[in-house]
Amino acid sequence: MDGKTVRKCFKDLKKEYNFGYENLTEKQVESLVHLLNGEDTISVLSTGHGKSDIFVVFILIKEKLEQSQPVCIVLSPLLSLAKDMEENIKRKGISCCFLSGQKPKTPEEIDKHHVMVKGWPVYILCVYCRLLSPTHSC
Repeated sequence: MDGKTVRKCFKDLKKEYNFGYENLTEKQVESLVHLLNGEDTISVLSTGHGKSDIFVVFILIKEKLEQSQPVCIVLSPLLSLAKDMEENIKRKGISCCFLSGQKPKTPEEIDKHHVMVKGWPVYILCVYCRLLSPTHSC
């Protein structure tokens, strides 16, 4: 996979999903090329420069190319960041779920967790990392 193919795939995805911008940045394209080629990748970008969209676009391109439903697990050091990420991803029309380790309080939260257990198709799972190791920081 190369940058030209990634840009073309993104152009096709924009017909279906609302990303809020016309083109990927060079850093996003570079990261996606490495991910789609199966390489471990660390993307260091400033706040607001589209790190979250890297894994969103990765999942959607992977789904289209492989005709399967991949899942991405995102570990977040902050509850608020994971929750914001979930809301932003859902606004784009992409299935996402946030797990905080807190008990559901409202009927909607209970329904969401119940449906997830039954095999709800989730593309991206945002997890508060303290849920995995409550005694260590991320």
